[in-house]
Amino acid sequence: MKTFNKKFTLCIVTMIVIMLALGACKKNKDYRDKWIGTYECEKIHFEEQVVIVDVITEGDSFLKITERNIDEYTHGVKCDVKVNDDGIFEKIYDHNGIERPRIDGNFREDSLFIYYFDYSPNSTININYKGKKVKSK
Repeated sequence: MKTFNKKFTLCIVTMIVIMLALGACKKNKDYRDKWIGTYECEKIHFEEQVVIVDVITEGDSFLKITERNIDEYTHGVKCDVKVNDDGIFEKIYDHNGIERPRIDGNFREDSLFIYYFDYSPNSTININYKGKKVKSK
């Protein structure tokens, strides 16, 4: 009976160690990795144009989404976002609480959707992006 108890205890301890090791491996995988890359997007703002949007990790919990070839005076996406496990994101606002422009969107499989909204007393700016991830060569 003692031999059985020792083998049983050893088996249980081994299973616990394996389960803990597998859990640690899963936690080390960054859930944001699947969205990192370059996207070719249709940008709809007055007229439709094709633009390139880059997505990279920023810090330990954000993504940086940036439209290429955009300067500081042009409306377009260039911000850090907080994204959840389902791929839904929104802009991270600065320490002053400035909430303009409003940027949010989502990732769906290999697609990216961004909604950009800004306003002033004289105008409202709405820009929509819809894109597919560019396959690396």
